Amino acid sequence: MLKAYYKMIFQFSGDLNSSILGPFTNKTSDDVGILTNWLESGDPTTPTARTGRMGNGFVEANFGEASGSARISST
Repeated sequence: MLKAYYKMIFQFSGDLNSSILGPFTNKTSDDVGILTNWLESGDPTTPTARTGRMGNGFVEANFGEASGSARISST
């Protein structure tokens, strides 16, 4: 569905009570995998997929992540 209908995804977050992107048991699918697949499905010479994140929760979730981490949320 993301490939067919979405060109931009914005994620806004407030205070962090748990992690931002799953997978989480009994809650969500593989959020990181879904977003990675969506970002990689576009044409690399003419990027068509855009993403943006803002908020205290996003910063809290990624504080201390190593540079170049495989998690999509740390890029």
